[in-house]
Amino acid sequence: MSGRQKIVKLRAAARQLRLDLLRYVGGKRAYVGGALSSIEIVTALFFDVMKNAEGELVDDFILSKGHVSPLLHTALVQMGKIPKAEFDNMIETRGWLDEVYKGTELMGLARTCQEPGLGLSFAVGTAFAKVLKNDNSHTFCLVGDGECGSGLLWEAVMHAGAKRAEGVTAIVDFNRLQASGAVDEVMPLDPLSFKWEAFGWAIREIDGNDMQQVHEALHWARKYRGQPTVIIAHTIKGKGVSFLENEPSSHVVTLSKEQVNRARGELLKGENE
Repeated sequence: MSGRQKIVKLRAAARQLRLDLLRYVGGKRAYVGGALSSIEIVTALFFDVMKNAEGELVDDFILSKGHVSPLLHTALVQMGKIPKAEFDNMIETRGWLDEVYKGTELMGLARTCQEPGLGLSFAVGTAFAKVLKNDNSHTFCLVGDGECGSGLLWEAVMHAGAKRAEGVTAIVDFNRLQASGAVDEVMPLDPLSFKWEAFGWAIREIDGNDMQQVHEALHWARKYRGQPTVIIAHTIKGKGVSFLENEPSSHVVTLSKEQVNRARGELLKGENE
């Protein structure tokens, strides 16, 4: 498969993931905006970057912004890691899964964290443990921009940079909106990339909703040696759904059946254009 064909396939998978996510969260209170903004990142990781030549998932993924766990669960359903029929039945009978997966582990290689800012510490510790076990797999950690106002996160950033941790990548979903409002008003982060660089991380700054850029940056990070890596992914909250894009209220919302149909219609229309 050529590079171009792979990107086309990943874009199609991302579109389907958006469609499935919207179907699952319809009528339920869920963190939709930040899930939609992260879809290109999660798709590229689970459907390509984290796989070996045999198509098996070999890397670790830690979802530090655990409130968007519906995205992770939906991706695992799409991959066949969670039986679709069983999942559909659970959604019908019990409603959406708990907002944050309470277990310490989900499907082996994918984990969520309940406390904002904690996931990166988990990721850095995982990377150090792999060195001791001569494990060459990578550890990816998706964090929200709101988390970047947490001192807990910066302790992990400083420690990993000081110890020149290899094999760990942080991906910041920089959509500039968090639960309490605009990031620039709650806790301004700019210049964010300079802050990570000052603590010893190698940096890539990208359009996090451009699959080509996402794919290239993640592969760069996976191969990088000598220090930890961070990808600052500039994204759009609610990406793909016009009435949710850049809307603070999309952070946590209950979508009606009509809104879900409208959103899915927009995505399907885009597919056919």
